[in-house]
Amino acid sequence: MRRTILATIVAVLTMLTLAGTALAVDLPSARHPDGGPPGGGELDVTGVTARERFIPLGVKLAGNAVVNGHVYSYNDVPIEGAWLHWGAPYEDTWESGDRQTDASGAYSFSGLPAASGNGCLYLDVDFPGGNWWYAERNDASWTDPGPTTFDWHTGAVHTYVTRGGPEGWDGWDTVLTELYGADAQSHLIAGSPLVGMVGDVEGNTYVPPGTYERGATYFWVNQGLEYSLPAAVTVTAGRSASQTVAVDQRDAQRIAITAPYGSSGKPGTKVTLKHWQFPPGWALDYYGWADSPSGTPFKDYADTTTSGASPFTKTLTIPTNAPAGYQYRLVFDNTSGVLSLAEVFQVCTLKASKTAILKGGAIKLSGVIPTEGHWGETKGKSKLVTVYARTKTASAAPTAWDPAKQGWAKVGQAKANGLGAYTTGNLRPKRTTWYVVRYPGDDWYWRAYTSVLKVRVY
Repeated sequence: MRRTILATIVAVLTMLTLAGTALAVDLPSARHPDGGPPGGGELDVTGVTARERFIPLGVKLAGNAVVNGHVYSYNDVPIEGAWLHWGAPYEDTWESGDRQTDASGAYSFSGLPAASGNGCLYLDVDFPGGNWWYAERNDASWTDPGPTTFDWHTGAVHTYVTRGGPEGWDGWDTVLTELYGADAQSHLIAGSPLVGMVGDVEGNTYVPPGTYERGATYFWVNQGLEYSLPAAVTVTAGRSASQTVAVDQRDAQRIAITAPYGSSGKPGTKVTLKHWQFPPGWALDYYGWADSPSGTPFKDYADTTTSGASPFTKTLTIPTNAPAGYQYRLVFDNTSGVLSLAEVFQVCTLKASKTAILKGGAIKLSGVIPTEGHWGETKGKSKLVTVYARTKTASAAPTAWDPAKQGWAKVGQAKANGLGAYTTGNLRPKRTTWYVVRYPGDDWYWRAYTSVLKVRVY
């Protein structure tokens, strides 16, 4: 279930800033910029496995198990509107569903298949002012018919974070701490952010009662620090634990796409993923999925066992059927620990009506770029894209926002519509020419380039 919770967290952390030459994804909230996960409020498990099946309310399942309980705040006040999600294996599928708590903080699922140490419950709570809290029960059991009760209370762990590290990476205003432990009913993963702070950060991480032994603190979605707690932390409902979690950003693990420049390009692009400060012996499991309505394609990449060398790189290929106009998310889990980091690649296209023409002939260029608000058939913002060309060989996009400094000449503009699709007017290259399209950023996507396209003139 680690991939399921990560799909929820990573898919919605989409505010982007540029950290030096590396793209770092901020942690502004647990939500997509539109206020909820793209496509709805349910657990985003699309693409996690080909046999995943989300069960809408009212659909009859092949079981009679009942799972219920209440959700309470730190002060033991019932929380209305918290999202609860369940998941459990049934035959060759992974069944799942969700609902919200009522005014008394109560929730109830019925008709579930029984779970024997392999069920999962996920809690997602929003608070006023942009704060949020989540928790997951893994390896849980419930009987058929039940009921089996899982109540959710909250305790606190005092958390202190020292800011520092490479220039640009310490520019965050939100830091997320996630703790790993267990209680008598299941294993626990839980976390909450500290929001809107500058300098060193101090506050509470809210988690269910239990005993916690490991943790990870995330400064960006591609920078985080994994650690074992010096001593087991015991959390009690409505109280702050006696132990403190203290971390230093300078010790964090980091990843970044270093090629192609701008972390953007066509499906099938080879991506260089650079890693810093990884200790030896970590087993990293890499995978990816499209941040699109379908979530597909999902791809497993070859694992890597770290040697302790820093930095080191890994080459990953964006699937050839990755949908244009969306991000493709590259993720790894430390299967020998708890850390998960992700990077994002913007998929965009550039095509020519003809890739070889006689001298004096004309072509049109077209393609799709990411644009804010576009999701499936929902249209987003239209924007102008700029076409650049050069007659000297170019194997990659410019590495400056003003490509004229690198021998590129502006040859036109085109309007990308609300779906991100654009088509230029006629272009008449006099000799073999390399083209690239530059597009502006918005609140969802950073500014970037398409891959380079060659048009042969003979």
